[in-house]
Amino acid sequence: MNDLLPSKTYKIVFACGTIYLTIDSDENKNPFRIIIRKGKCGNCEGCLLQAIGRLATIIIQEGIPPERISHTLKGIVCGKSAYPNKSCVDSLSTKIMEKK
Repeated sequence: MNDLLPSKTYKIVFACGTIYLTIDSDENKNPFRIIIRKGKCGNCEGCLLQAIGRLATIIIQEGIPPERISHTLKGIVCGKSAYPNKSCVDSLSTKIMEKK
């Protein structure tokens, strides 16, 4: 019996640094936990990203479809971003849908 559940971690580079976005999935490949870490940082930005990941986890665990999270976060732009990734949360909106 395999007790391991799928998990995928993305390294995403931005003008303001790098984030590591981990999406854990259940047996049906539906996301059930999201963890967001920002490089080597212990500042407010890192705390806010961690909070967004925890809130997204609660939302998913309460049965709200990941598509709602994706739609809500898509297109949020960071003023510093000249990269294809518009912001940390915009990247979350894209990656959460890749799990399906």
